[in-house]
Amino acid sequence: IAEEGYFSPFFSPLSSSSSIPIEGIVEMGYSPGYGPLLFDQLATEMSDHVLELTNESVKQLRNAFVQGFQNSKSDSNKSAEQHLARNLYYVPYDCHLSPVQGLATHDELVVNRVSIEDNQTNRCPRTHAKLRLITLDNHQRKHVHDTLLEMADDQYRIYDAKLEAKGQKLSKKKKNKKGSQPKEENYAGKHLDSFAKWLDIREGRPFTAIVDGANVAYFGLGSVNYHQVKLMVDALEKMGETPLVIMPQKYTQKKFYLRQGYVQELTQAQLDIIDDLKTSGKFYEVPQRCLDDYYWMLSSV
Repeated sequence: IAEEGYFSPFFSPLSSSSSIPIEGIVEMGYSPGYGPLLFDQLATEMSDHVLELTNESVKQLRNAFVQGFQNSKSDSNKSAEQHLARNLYYVPYDCHLSPVQGLATHDELVVNRVSIEDNQTNRCPRTHAKLRLITLDNHQRKHVHDTLLEMADDQYRIYDAKLEAKGQKLSKKKKNKKGSQPKEENYAGKHLDSFAKWLDIREGRPFTAIVDGANVAYFGLGSVNYHQVKLMVDALEKMGETPLVIMPQKYTQKKFYLRQGYVQELTQAQLDIIDDLKTSGKFYEVPQRCLDDYYWMLSSV
């Protein structure tokens, strides 16, 4: 739609080589079916479903606006459209699209990435438009919390059943002379709920960034590297964030099976990083056989 110039304030069925707006769009509830109002309608609708655009999608959208405005099909309004888009240019798909901070003029088309530095006003630095803050109400937060507890227990039961199917037994600590003791009911859900309560009662600044420790430590490598975790934490703190690292208990041991046939042993330097993160309250160990993904998901709400 942007490539065809339908979002232009100068577009009209009479000034376009096409005698009608997008076929069927008015019947779908988008009236008049062209111009800035159409963009507003589509963007408002998308905002209820799309929380993030990838860098590739942003570049594709920007280039579509460039084409739609700078290659106008209307001879009478071509110069006016090009004036609106005078500060827009094509961005190669293999290049990074950097944020732009300068305030735009009243007659300038803005299709930019921006960096919101004032968290109090949440205003776009290019247009001064106030951006919507996406939040969950108490009912929605409780629903997410309860759903994650249920998912954690379901995942634990599935994983435990797989272990038993392979002939693996529970820890000897859960054995007695009469055989296996009853399994703890809602084991994973209880641990996840304890984590949620810990977040509520702990002292200090609330966490503003949650680090998926296993993914960060493993990224780009064939083994766990805590130096990458430290770099991530340091970078977040320089940005003014208060980070918390979520890490499965397995990867906090000196030795652990990384994959079949391969045991990794952490160096003393990496063990020291773990100790430092724990001492500073930036580290949370996820109990064995519990999925760590649920922990960072829960902490986000």
